[in-house]
Amino acid sequence: MAPSESWLARWRQLAANGNPDAQIVMAWEFVRGEVVPKDFDQAVKLFRAAEVSKGSFAKVHLAKAKIMNKDESYKDVIREDCNAGFGPARDYCDCRAWRVS
Repeated sequence: MAPSESWLARWRQLAANGNPDAQIVMAWEFVRGEVVPKDFDQAVKLFRAAEVSKGSFAKVHLAKAKIMNKDESYKDVIREDCNAGFGPARDYCDCRAWRVS
């Protein structure tokens, strides 16, 4: 069942106002392209905007989206997270066995 127009309008507004949770929700909508037209560049912008408040959590979502989009730069996202002292992106993406160098 597709979300209602009011649902979409509310989440869009929250994301535009800088709500990091809404930015992540809308980013996934742009990745999937079911509710809004697929726009991976817009999704990346929203995930990156959410990083300001959500940090590693937003990076995990960005890495997953890049993997789904067959974008090899997901490794860079994981590397950034690890170099910043966090390892969650590697664990959440179920890539503990990967070597990121």
